[in-house]
Amino acid sequence: MTYSPRTRSRLRSIESNAASRFKSTLLSNVIHDRIANDQELREMIEASERCIRAQDLRINAISETGDTISADLDRAADSIDTLVTTRVNEVIEEILKNLDKEIDDWDDTWSKVQIDKARTEMNTYLEEHATTEPQQ
Repeated sequence: MTYSPRTRSRLRSIESNAASRFKSTLLSNVIHDRIANDQELREMIEASERCIRAQDLRINAISETGDTISADLDRAADSIDTLVTTRVNEVIEEILKNLDKEIDDWDDTWSKVQIDKARTEMNTYLEEHATTEPQQ
């Protein structure tokens, strides 16, 4: 699917903000590179942006800002944005859990010290920010 320029811009911002949560360059790079691959996240952002565009059209069509439909569209965008924040946290957690399985294979690119620091930061983050229920 082709996403709007505003959606792509928001994704770039989300990538940067998510990556900046980590001190480890290894983790920061992986989060930045992988977070926008989540289709659910991209669709949520696009839905929010569509609400905002619909609200803009509504306001332009009626030449005022206080109508019920435009207010409802604004609330819808805000609600979806809350879901986007939740999904970003879930995606980061998923990326880190998957990374734990592959990080040792990166010793050709990253030093053992960098890998160990990344693993420590990753484990600390997962302990402090767990968002999903343990799988059975």
